[in-house]
Amino acid sequence: MANRAYLFNTSIPVCNRAQLDEALVRDGSPYAEVAEGANQIPVIWFFCFRREDLIPAAFSFRQNGSVVQQKVLLPCVPVEKAVRNLVEARAWFDAFVGDSALVEDYWQAAVESLQGLALPLLVMDPTEVFLLNDPEEDARTFVTALQGGEAAFEAIRQLSFYEQHQPPYAYKEFMSGAALDHRGRRRNSAALLGGFVVPRAVAVDAAPLPAPAPAPAPVPPDFTHRSVPSITVERAPSSISFDAAAAMASARRACAPRDSHEKKGEAEPKPWWKIW
Repeated sequence: MANRAYLFNTSIPVCNRAQLDEALVRDGSPYAEVAEGANQIPVIWFFCFRREDLIPAAFSFRQNGSVVQQKVLLPCVPVEKAVRNLVEARAWFDAFVGDSALVEDYWQAAVESLQGLALPLLVMDPTEVFLLNDPEEDARTFVTALQGGEAAFEAIRQLSFYEQHQPPYAYKEFMSGAALDHRGRRRNSAALLGGFVVPRAVAVDAAPLPAPAPAPAPVPPDFTHRSVPSITVERAPSSISFDAAAAMASARRACAPRDSHEKKGEAEPKPWWKIW
């Protein structure tokens, strides 16, 4: 099983799927998986957030037979601000890749995917990827990657495993389903695509879906086996607010959570998602 990073569209500032499932059952608080990356944090995600969007959180994992709890900072931002961040960062995204013409379609697909989200918040859970290396060091690198500008580029490369001198495939070529045999270019293309798994528009008249059964209490993962960390957000950001009545209305019409997992194969994700 690959170590995955996740973007969630949520009604509450929580990054962990198990806790989001609990909130869905307990309070009717909806959420949906927006995107995921396998063994990398996709490059384009970093341009959706700023350092000021980070909030304190903690995650637990097993290391050398003991449970370790580590303090981290994870991003949580209103969706409209995430879109604005991405739009304002276009020049930096171009500079990171070094080819503005190649970037255009990847960037446009990400913007349109975010604009179609139904719930008020966008949050990121990258902690499985932290466990591929030293989680404490990667947590610090993650903060650096959100500071903006060229000073963030090296940190972004480290966490996305982006190979600087391997040009990504063009968007249409990467999405064509053709056999693409260059591993580094495929990985870079996946990092730009961002792994978006939701449609660009969510139907607001969908019939209510039954809530899933309550999730079992999360078990701290074994660090040596690259397991999923357990995350808790310690406080909500004071800057975040939304209409509670609207959020509850969304609970009755939002799509059900997605919980798919690919079998482990190559380190990079396959371009199986489609964005229209």
